[in-house]
Amino acid sequence: MSEKKSMIKRGLLSFITISAIWLLSAAAIKTQAETIEFEDQAEEQEDPASRAEKSSAVNFKVKRVAEQYQLEDLLIQENFGTIASVTIKMPKGLNLDATSFSLPTGWTTYNEPGSDVINYLLTQNNSPQIVQNTLQQLAFNIEKEELTKGKISISISEEDISAWTDPNGKTHYYKYVKNSLPWLEAYSAAKKERYKGLTGYLATITSPEEHTYIYESVAKDTGMLGGTRAVNKNGTKISDVASISPVLSNYNLSKDDWYWASGPEAGEVFFIGKKKPGMKPEDKYNGWTPTEPNNHGGSEAFLQFAQGGVKDWNDLENLGDTPNNRGYYVEFSEYGGQKEIEENSYSADVPQLVKVVYQDQQDKEKLAEEVIISKNFCIGDAYDTTSFRKEITDYELVGIPTENGNYKNEPITLIYTYKRKYLTLHIKQVVLNTSPDLVIPTKGYATLKNVDNENPTEVHSIYEEINLSLPSRLADQEEAGNYQVVKNKTNNFYQVILMLPEYYQNMGYVLTDVEAIHDVSQKQLGIPVMNSLEKSEYWLTLYIQPNSTSFRPYTWNYQLTGMN
Repeated sequence: MSEKKSMIKRGLLSFITISAIWLLSAAAIKTQAETIEFEDQAEEQEDPASRAEKSSAVNFKVKRVAEQYQLEDLLIQENFGTIASVTIKMPKGLNLDATSFSLPTGWTTYNEPGSDVINYLLTQNNSPQIVQNTLQQLAFNIEKEELTKGKISISISEEDISAWTDPNGKTHYYKYVKNSLPWLEAYSAAKKERYKGLTGYLATITSPEEHTYIYESVAKDTGMLGGTRAVNKNGTKISDVASISPVLSNYNLSKDDWYWASGPEAGEVFFIGKKKPGMKPEDKYNGWTPTEPNNHGGSEAFLQFAQGGVKDWNDLENLGDTPNNRGYYVEFSEYGGQKEIEENSYSADVPQLVKVVYQDQQDKEKLAEEVIISKNFCIGDAYDTTSFRKEITDYELVGIPTENGNYKNEPITLIYTYKRKYLTLHIKQVVLNTSPDLVIPTKGYATLKNVDNENPTEVHSIYEEINLSLPSRLADQEEAGNYQVVKNKTNNFYQVILMLPEYYQNMGYVLTDVEAIHDVSQKQLGIPVMNSLEKSEYWLTLYIQPNSTSFRPYTWNYQLTGMN
């Protein structure tokens, strides 16, 4: 082998060796990179909330203070940069208290007072520290307690981003891009914009309220909107695709239908006609200047906005940098499965009340006013309702809820359950001065009446009547019958009316609220009356005795009462 060939061979071997080493190194680097990527993903899956919190540009928590919610421990990253816009979102039951903070010079909002989205555009006093100091003062008034559940969200941006809530509660974000692109290029450029995880699109305006808001908030100059009457050569509409051809000759401009080409309204026709007067489809909004559209030059097929400081619409050619086109308007909203994410923003749950309810076990009637145990708390704070147990007249507490816990983002109702107390009666009939010629009854009969007055002569209403069968005894020492009656909720007087057997007369009664052997010498005449509000247990002895010495057995009453 010649020396030249030997050198070539050695050089080739060296090249192969170096190439092999390089390939192995590259594989190792790739493997290492894949491993690192996998480890990063695994770490993120382990604790995404923690990672998100660490990287959040804004952080705070919400505290309930009387009839307001306030922000605590609010911080903004010191190195965030100049802040151009701040957006605050809140549940519908809250209103931002405009008196709770001093609005710095250069902060402007175009949202209606009472809106659940308030957006500020900042031209001065917009350093992270000044914005933090301002937002720390925020307070939210409670307008409807039942609608306070949800989150308070604060977003900051280095761009002029405005925010508006439509009648359905969906939030829309808008920005103006000062770049004089023709409409076909502006369409694709808008589609590349991202905000809070949402894909941008040339703005669509579907109501006079939205029209006014965009004009007042971000309309810095004339620019393109998402409306057109241009269609593809095959006759199909441009329909929210990610990008389109910028070549005008690829489109048909002869159609009459003005429609939205992107966003959630893609394909919806809002006006028919190349020129006024045209026709407006029912329930569709358009905001043309009174003399527009006019299809000047025969190729004005694209929607333009805010020309000459006027908010109304104009039709325009697919032109770039002209006095009539200085940029385009981009909108962001949730549609097509997209969900807004936290991006340079933070959302904190609104802590909810804990209330105590006192309830009848049987019919669920509320027995006392419900109680809000506190109006000063944060999520996670502990509560204890032991001191809220309540004694309710004529009721017994039979159900106690878990009385210790922590405030949450859901309302908590703790129910103390009660059942009505019973009126317990011990009643017997005692026969005095028995006669060998007269049957001695072994049972007595009476009616228990729930009435409206303690004085028997002034009773006007009877609410309940219960027939009682009583044991009939011959002496006070003998046992009485026992009865329990659920106390009436509104009337607490009870009478006992004795039914007398034939040839017997009522000799009076002895009534006590303590257990004792009754003494006939203490008897009273009249109708015994018990007050269930004062006592829950009574002992009653009813006395009878024969009223004659001459008897006629087998009378109808004897037959009926079984005393023959």
